[in-house]
Amino acid sequence: MLNNWEFNIDNNNEELKLIALKHSGRVNQIGVNSFGKVGFHLIDEKNKLIKGGQFVVIDSPIHLVPEPFLGAQPTGIELNVKIEITPGVFLCYEGKNRQHLFQGVFQKANQIAQQKSNIAFVWNHEDLIYIICFKEKKFVFGNIYNVQDMAECIYFSLSAIQDCGVYNVGFEFYIDGDSNWVHDFSEQLLPMGLKPTPVHHAELYNGYYNSPQNHIDSYLFQLLSCELPEEY
Repeated sequence: MLNNWEFNIDNNNEELKLIALKHSGRVNQIGVNSFGKVGFHLIDEKNKLIKGGQFVVIDSPIHLVPEPFLGAQPTGIELNVKIEITPGVFLCYEGKNRQHLFQGVFQKANQIAQQKSNIAFVWNHEDLIYIICFKEKKFVFGNIYNVQDMAECIYFSLSAIQDCGVYNVGFEFYIDGDSNWVHDFSEQLLPMGLKPTPVHHAELYNGYYNSPQNHIDSYLFQLLSCELPEEY
């Protein structure tokens, strides 16, 4: 069971800019003041959700669509918002008036790729993984998978890395998730000669690293400065 978490400082009655993610019967909320500093952070049950914040989806299926193909998806796919996450490529999903956590994770992967060139980035939370790959600093793959166990995390990750050609160009492997998952995933890859690097996040506030969802918090904070999606 996930422990509750609360951080709060006196903001002199200042109205905070809020962002919230609801998942697995919990809500993770962050409030930022006019100086861009975290003034409030709560992880608790849904019924304590504070109104007025920007909502985020985490598991809505995504489609990464080149601009010329916008509107040309097969029938039966539900999309109602889009946002350009890299020049000429749009993140599309069903989630009207909501941001997608994938956008924040993508930005982190992109920042690393611009320094390292060839990377694979795998993010995990419970039964979800995000996989993002860059080759020669250019985005070549991104998707979300539902997984049942570590074997599926390994399978989907390595399949994506090989299929998009990153495996053959001396790539660097980055992973993010709770500490137990990061440890277990890394142990599984060692016999294959792969040594993933856990992603480091800047400290959002004093004591932040003790948050039980710090593999989510940083991306929520980042989304507060991202563009909002527009109607698809």
